[in-house]
Amino acid sequence: MTDKKGAWLVLLLLVLFLQTKGQSTTGSAYNIFGVGTLVGEGIGGYRTMGNAGIGSRSTSYVNLENPAALNAISGPTQIFDIDLSLKNLHQSAGEESFSTMLGGLEGMNLWLRTGKGSAITLGAAAFSDGRYDVTDSYVLSSLINSYSVRYQGTGGITRFYLGASQRVTKRLNLGVKGSFLLGNLSSLQTISGNSLVSGLEVEQNRTVRKFIAEFGGQYAIPVPDGQRLTIGATYRPAYHMTFDTESKVIRATYDSLTTVGQEQLTLPEKWGLGIEYQLGAWRISGESQVEKWGVNEGGEGFEYRDQLSFGLGAEFVNNPASVSYFNRISWRAGYEWKTNYTVVRNTNYTNAAISMGLGLPVNRGYGMINLGYQYSGMGTRSNQMIYEQTHTFTLNVSMRDVWFRKPVYD
Repeated sequence: MTDKKGAWLVLLLLVLFLQTKGQSTTGSAYNIFGVGTLVGEGIGGYRTMGNAGIGSRSTSYVNLENPAALNAISGPTQIFDIDLSLKNLHQSAGEESFSTMLGGLEGMNLWLRTGKGSAITLGAAAFSDGRYDVTDSYVLSSLINSYSVRYQGTGGITRFYLGASQRVTKRLNLGVKGSFLLGNLSSLQTISGNSLVSGLEVEQNRTVRKFIAEFGGQYAIPVPDGQRLTIGATYRPAYHMTFDTESKVIRATYDSLTTVGQEQLTLPEKWGLGIEYQLGAWRISGESQVEKWGVNEGGEGFEYRDQLSFGLGAEFVNNPASVSYFNRISWRAGYEWKTNYTVVRNTNYTNAAISMGLGLPVNRGYGMINLGYQYSGMGTRSNQMIYEQTHTFTLNVSMRDVWFRKPVYD
């Protein structure tokens, strides 16, 4: 009966999250720049551990940060994960502020053991978020006076991926992950507030399709019994991306002007280093990454710059094999800090987040419900910019070995 109640609760949460996503029409104001806000690759428990997975070899849940860690899981032969989120976004600039609710399906992942020392994973998740809704005021000249422009954006880029890992030696594991990036970034500028320019709209659609590959490795450093120390590294080479663009200038009672073309952008090389130390019930991970976005030229009102990030996470599980349910619960916390990959109005800004969560085992080890909370702040109030605070609640449902299970009747 308890399992049935849990299943109905998960189903209800799924409906609520998906309904919230369908009603979401806006997002971070900084999604307007570049290709939108980049989304981390963490899933499940890693989302509440600062996404610090490059050096991590969890034996319980899937690590998408480093494909070399896919073969670390022990026990199940299949794991299916669903990630969802519910966010409260608060934006403030000067004396004005705005709040909204966001959320929905973040990603799905299927992990499979393929042999001794090998595993694969496949799934889909967001690569970037391009939703925004911002209004700004301008004064062009004494003749035209003031007018306002409403900037609206929709869409984003989705990552469809397939990863594999293989144990090479007792201590060395290597992995590779191929991803197909598919997305559409649409923008609409609507001018109002002045009879000379009111009603003018500028639409733009950018579509991209690109295959990329990422590589990873992990090495276990010899340590005394009861401990484990792992170092990891990841690398993504640079890729040239081509966006097919279509732009329209529209004004009521006038003919519209449509132009088509292409936009070039370099998805830059990305390096990452990570380390994890485990002692008894404690597991502590840290990582640092750099993406060389500065190789690109900027656009209107912004410039690209290299992005630096740092993540730190910890997990405590008293005894995963205990008969006591409380002793099998996973307790997690993390911190993440990064610079943004764009500079707006010659102003640098960062994103920092703290998180906490827990993993609740269900159905006698055949599943896990990971709950999490994250508080993040991004942007700045200087130079007439927007500061954003986000409270994010996450739900990960992890179902293990649900295929080929045979019911047993007494």
